[in-house]
Amino acid sequence: MTLTRSFFKKFIESAKKKQLEMEVPDFIYSIVHPNGNYTGFSGGNNLNEDTLFAIGSISKGFAATVIAQLVYKGLIGWQDSIKKHIQFKLPSDIDLTLEQLLGHINPLPEHSLTELSEFGDSLNELLDKLQFVKVKDKSNFSYQNILFAAVAQTVKSLTGLNYTDYLYQ
Repeated sequence: MTLTRSFFKKFIESAKKKQLEMEVPDFIYSIVHPNGNYTGFSGGNNLNEDTLFAIGSISKGFAATVIAQLVYKGLIGWQDSIKKHIQFKLPSDIDLTLEQLLGHINPLPEHSLTELSEFGDSLNELLDKLQFVKVKDKSNFSYQNILFAAVAQTVKSLTGLNYTDYLYQ
């Protein structure tokens, strides 16, 4: 596909329309061209070099990389249960491996407790509540955010370092 001026014009018009429909105060995009140049666009005037963005699910890639490093070092295996490394309780009939955790294969309802984080519940409060979540009959793909805290606790359990310090080493 050739990225023409016409394409960009239509893309920007479409993005601005969606911005208004969804009542999003501002947005930004960037397209990297094959020659290495990039095109960027802000949907409004509310963004600048000091604007902070939530990292979102990009952090899940960091989590998987950290666990892969620990597997490579022989400190843990993909099929190891997370229960021996976490300080929070899962519903009694769940025993997840690291592979299942990172692949979002679990019997929890999708996005379990995520909405509570938007109301100010701390991570520890959310983790304490996880044990009371009603599970499904079987494990299948179920996207999770809160459950990824198990990665940070696993890193601490195996290395003695908190997750952030481990990432920076």
